[in-house]
Amino acid sequence: MNKPKVSIGLPVYNGEKYVARAIESVLGQSFPDFELIISDNASTDATQEICRAYAGWDPRIRYYRTEQNLGAAPNFNRVFELAHGDYFQWLASDDMLAPEFLSRCVPVLDNDPTTVLCFCWARYIDEHDQPFSTCELDLRIDDPLPRTRFHEILLGWHNSFYVFGLIRVAALKKTKLILPHTHGDTILIARLSLLGRFQQISEHLFLSRHHAAQSNEIYKAEVPCGLDTEAYASWYDTQGMSRPKYPNWRILSEFNQTLDGVQVSLIDRTICRAYIARFGLRHVHCLLWDLGGLPRRLVIVVSARFLNKNYGANQRPA
Repeated sequence: MNKPKVSIGLPVYNGEKYVARAIESVLGQSFPDFELIISDNASTDATQEICRAYAGWDPRIRYYRTEQNLGAAPNFNRVFELAHGDYFQWLASDDMLAPEFLSRCVPVLDNDPTTVLCFCWARYIDEHDQPFSTCELDLRIDDPLPRTRFHEILLGWHNSFYVFGLIRVAALKKTKLILPHTHGDTILIARLSLLGRFQQISEHLFLSRHHAAQSNEIYKAEVPCGLDTEAYASWYDTQGMSRPKYPNWRILSEFNQTLDGVQVSLIDRTICRAYIARFGLRHVHCLLWDLGGLPRRLVIVVSARFLNKNYGANQRPA
């Protein structure tokens, strides 16, 4: 098999309900020069049978299976490590691509070496592939200044869709890939934003599926940070090899490390450090929560008073 232009990595675990639709959306691309790498994370349902069947039908598909569940992050990173293309894209096993996705994104990277990532607007779909909403990102991620792009990723709202864009492999190799904890994908794209510009296609060609079995739905928690970070860490890395004791402090540290080894000006570097400090202040409740004991009780008391002040007065007795 000749070296493909594009590698698409599809990590999957017990994805029998949607994985065939994800694969079909890749095979339906109008741009044909790709390979599809599937890494099955020791699924216990019919995922293996479905994926092996597709791999037998189309030589562009390579199917791999782990002996045990490694966790989401190692499996996401594994498909990249197996890639041969110049450009790479992750595709979750429950999402889909419109047929023109690659044909729109590939020329952007071909024609502009300063661009490291190209993505498309998203269309939300339900369990039955029916669209119900859209997401149009409007951030300054194509700005020539690294500090501007970094600010938009760190402090802007983007739903982490950039991680599912088409990425230049040479740039992705200069990152730690997806880290095994919350914000791992945002840390990755923050690093990429320092390495080059992002370009967007103003068409809804990425189909993001919303359903009750998603990880961000399963691990919702009634804590200040909105997620059960310990349980989420177990989902990211089942072996617990790199699970931090203080996850939110680890996140702050990793954002600081995104600047390591990057060729940016002193003023860019200084301003980016200030943005990271601002991020820390914005999430100080999460940092205090990590410390446990008195700091955690302080967060609970302040949160309760805030909720009572802002919502309690509007409540009427039954």
